Amino acid sequence: MEKLHAAHGALKQVSGEYETVGFTSHEPELIAAARKKFWSAYRRLFDEYLEPLDARFRGGDEQALDEVIDFLATDVPAFRCGYLKAKWLRRLKSTSLTQSQQQRLRRAALSLRADSHYRREIAEWNRLMIKLADKETVIALFGLMERANSFIKSKARHMLYGIL
Repeated sequence: MEKLHAAHGALKQVSGEYETVGFTSHEPELIAAARKKFWSAYRRLFDEYLEPLDARFRGGDEQALDEVIDFLATDVPAFRCGYLKAKWLRRLKSTSLTQSQQQRLRRAALSLRADSHYRREIAEWNRLMIKLADKETVIALFGLMERANSFIKSKARHMLYGIL
């Protein structure tokens, strides 16, 4: 995911630099190389790791469940990963989880709330926390609302609204 995120950032940067200059006849080599690197990282992440993991998770593999939680907790904002995270978060609502797995998910949700970046899967995290939140989670969310910037306060408020 980190390689994909880095490749996506490099492609956006190189493309942005050429947009200001402008080109009409063909794509510059630098952009073509960055695009090739991006798609290579993309295919490697999805074809070699995420698609097989998804199949194992749908099949009920307990180890896959832990890997999915690790993936969700890592939260690298890589291209198209938000859609997969949202799908897995929806599936987790109907999955039997151990206390340890629930705790890891609560920590990941709170970490996401404390981050000032937007993630497309935020609504699914909110829905999952309706099921998993405990007293400590609620207290931590109130704490975020007291000392955070306005965007973080808004994210914490939305999650609290769903939980309560």
